[in-house]
Amino acid sequence: MEPPLSETTPEAPPCLQGGGDMGALMRHHPWQETPVGPPAGWPASLRTLVAAVLQCQLPMYVAWGEHFTQFYNDAYRPILGDKHPAALGRPSFETWSEIWPTIGPMWQDVLNGQPVGFDDFKLTIDRYGYPEDCYFNFSYSPVQDDSGHNNGVMVTFAETTQRVLNERRLNFLDALSQD
Repeated sequence: MEPPLSETTPEAPPCLQGGGDMGALMRHHPWQETPVGPPAGWPASLRTLVAAVLQCQLPMYVAWGEHFTQFYNDAYRPILGDKHPAALGRPSFETWSEIWPTIGPMWQDVLNGQPVGFDDFKLTIDRYGYPEDCYFNFSYSPVQDDSGHNNGVMVTFAETTQRVLNERRLNFLDALSQD
């Protein structure tokens, strides 16, 4: 059952105020059962990042700490498909096990200070109970904790699947008409 979608709760820290449906889910999430623990104990850098993610209108996702604990906004939910809402607060390598052999090494590069990005990058993800070829323009950026160490990955992106497939269809039809 989803929590009520109020925009504020007195007990929630400022970083979880607002943020639409995901803000409400985060305010009611059992964070004490996750590697990051309750929001009151989060480092200032994580609180700032989560607040920014929740306010962003474009899909944003943050993976924090050694378990890559997941935080994401309303615009990111369609990317998850039926993995939402279970993905919230879970390790990224569990949610994205089908693509972890591809993105895991990239994220290690990011944690070593090397941003990574691609245009129209193909990933075969399982988001509605079957493998689906999807394309994304994305950037993986390191995020620092309060001590200045890279401790997370910020993911900004746009899904380009429809555009890529439409271009391929048009190219195919153009090739047929040339024959």
